[in-house]
Amino acid sequence: MTAIDSETDEGTVEALPDQLRFLVDEDLQDKVYNFLTGYFLCWLEALSLLKLTDDGINSLEFLERLVNDAAGGAKLRDFVRDARQFILDYKSDVIEYPLRIYPNAVQRVRSGSMKEIHIPKLQAWGSRSSEAWGTLVTILEGHTSAVFDLAFSPDGKLLASGFGDGKVRLWDLHINKRYMETFIGHDGEVSAVAFSPDSRLLASAAYDNMVKIWDLATGEVVQEVSGGYGDDDFRITSVVFAPGGQLVAFVSFSSLKLWDLTTGEVRGKLYSHEDSICIAFSPDGRQLACSTDTMQVDTYESSVEIWELHTATN
Repeated sequence: MTAIDSETDEGTVEALPDQLRFLVDEDLQDKVYNFLTGYFLCWLEALSLLKLTDDGINSLEFLERLVNDAAGGAKLRDFVRDARQFILDYKSDVIEYPLRIYPNAVQRVRSGSMKEIHIPKLQAWGSRSSEAWGTLVTILEGHTSAVFDLAFSPDGKLLASGFGDGKVRLWDLHINKRYMETFIGHDGEVSAVAFSPDSRLLASAAYDNMVKIWDLATGEVVQEVSGGYGDDDFRITSVVFAPGGQLVAFVSFSSLKLWDLTTGEVRGKLYSHEDSICIAFSPDGRQLACSTDTMQVDTYESSVEIWELHTATN
């Protein structure tokens, strides 16, 4: 409200009509003009979020009548007219999508004082935003439940998604950008998915405490392993392939497990002191990083452990 207070003598919307009666004062006209040209879209966004868009329209209509009768004030009159028309033209979008007001203004305003004053500023902001964020390419639809994890294949052709209903869906990004296959086999929420370095295999981990390896050429499970041993039977939160593709690491409660796909055996079991959340291999495959969380009654601590795999120490 600081900017608004600096342009008006009163800080309440109710007081605004009384102030506008003094628009015969050129100094006051300039203040209103400076406020609208500087903060109109921000003001409109706030009105929309507060569900006061109709009040804003009424205020602009009242202001328009005043400036029509006021001496001078041509630039204010032109802007108020265009501002009111902008709200009326896109009222439904303004009400339903308040955070889209700025990009909508850039895309839709083609003429008038709104275009001359606001759009150059917004386009400059938009160009910087585009450089940082790029362009939305597509939206993948057809999800059957919440998506818990996503992974691109190393060759960039596929996207895998893990679902809350236990399904894994494979999306073709190059041909039709639609899912090409659904893998069904988990009895719990799929918490993690990961591609092998050659993009031929997909690992999926779920809250049923199982890790499955899928052959993408056939859509079949070629290997699977349970993440729990005795009291360590807790849900798996992360899975990742080593750079060589023959070793898979996954996290189950406070232990990291190394699964050798060549032999099918879990050949290593590295114990963390706390609850393990996610893991990552170093590029040479010799180290494994693991994040850990500890929750006490009054404190919550996080850390990252680095394991040397050839010595199984950190």
